[in-house]
Amino acid sequence: MSIRRVVGDMGVIGISKIIISAKGIILLPILTRYLGAEGYGLWVQAIATMSILLPLMVLGLPYSMTRIFPSRDNISEISKDFYSISFLVLIASAIVSIFLLFFPGLLADAIFEGEILVVRIVALIIFVYSSNNLMMNVFRAFREMKKFSVFNIGYEIGEIALAASLVILGYGLIGALLSILIVRGILFLILLFLLSRRLKFSFPELSRTKEYLSFGVPTIPSNLSHWVVSTSDRYLIGIFLSATYVGYYHPGYSIGHLVPFMIASIYGLVLPPTLSEYYEKGNIKEMEQVLALSLKYFFTMSIPFFFGILLLYEPIVQLLTGDTVIASEGGIIAVYSAFTGLIYGVGVLFSQILVIKKRTKIIGIKWTIAGIVNFGANLILIPMLGIIGAAITTVAAYSIATALTLYFSLADEDDIKLDFDFGSYGKMILSSSIMALSIFLIRQHILTNIFVLMSLGIIIYFSVLFSIGGIERKEIRFLKNMVT
Repeated sequence: MSIRRVVGDMGVIGISKIIISAKGIILLPILTRYLGAEGYGLWVQAIATMSILLPLMVLGLPYSMTRIFPSRDNISEISKDFYSISFLVLIASAIVSIFLLFFPGLLADAIFEGEILVVRIVALIIFVYSSNNLMMNVFRAFREMKKFSVFNIGYEIGEIALAASLVILGYGLIGALLSILIVRGILFLILLFLLSRRLKFSFPELSRTKEYLSFGVPTIPSNLSHWVVSTSDRYLIGIFLSATYVGYYHPGYSIGHLVPFMIASIYGLVLPPTLSEYYEKGNIKEMEQVLALSLKYFFTMSIPFFFGILLLYEPIVQLLTGDTVIASEGGIIAVYSAFTGLIYGVGVLFSQILVIKKRTKIIGIKWTIAGIVNFGANLILIPMLGIIGAAITTVAAYSIATALTLYFSLADEDDIKLDFDFGSYGKMILSSSIMALSIFLIRQHILTNIFVLMSLGIIIYFSVLFSIGGIERKEIRFLKNMVT
């Protein structure tokens, strides 16, 4: 394996993540226009519900596969492991889905304004979603990122097209949710066909799942706590305020974390199997180089994005939602979200050190602490400050999680030493400041077109950064060689 392949994988995953991110941006004006703030808020609650239930149903096993499969040389052994794991996920997902199908009232009354049909559709989606998640991660474990990305791109485009069509045709929220069920159902059949041809069927042997469960189960509290930090604010906003305020809050939140969270999610997908293979083979220097470069490239994109959001948050939110009320009520949330994204990305990168050393319990502990702080603070601040209170607690919770990650990953730096390029980080901040000042002056005295302003901002930032040596020619050549 070479660093060229690692960066190539990041490029492939990056394309799919851009399309995935575009899904939210494309659907945002359609859903807010045809569903209104309340209907859009219910859509957000449905997506949030799926995100919390998935970790419970998959038992952390997809994550285990990406760590353990690369160390297996025998495809027959991998097949036995896969079908044993699949059996556990099938049972767990069936229990959760059946419960929601037959007892939807409690959840419907709590957060879905009594919409029982919405809960039942969500129950069907998560049953299919859990199996898809497991099967998709087989390709990720084998580092077949092109296939992984093609499937991601395919179902995202399918959901965009079908959801937009059904909503515009008047089927509302139910139509939008059915589009997810239909597209992911088709994906399930395709993945099942492909993997059944590749991995010879074997009857489940629960004894084979012990290693995977010991690695994956400790990540469940982590995933649940991470959900509390990243998503529970929308639940509590819906409970304390209303679904309408969720509709005000979420657009700014989504737009603000667009770039940093997208980059962090690319790293989270590509780096675990890659770094695990480096670590197992003793290629520590290459692993350190990948981590250092990943951190630098993350800051290169995320720092100017934060400065841009800080300056243009309200017109950007209004542009993408087409709603002046949402922009005025919730636009400022984009600033908090963009800053949170900076913090989160650093945490994702350094948590890879804990992952490759199989110290997943620490990851669970840090998210548990952050989740408790987040939930408790939201209970206090949302009634007091509204959606701004939720944004403040999210920043605080991610800060705690990242601080703990840095402490535990660097305190045990016995064989992994990272070189922090603080000089380059400072140049990125300087370049971003010059960009922001320039855009501010241009907007005040020359023009206000948001597309032109964003384009000028990108040109100014990279021009200044390149001229002061924040990015060197050899690094540009390196990236070019990696992706061509």
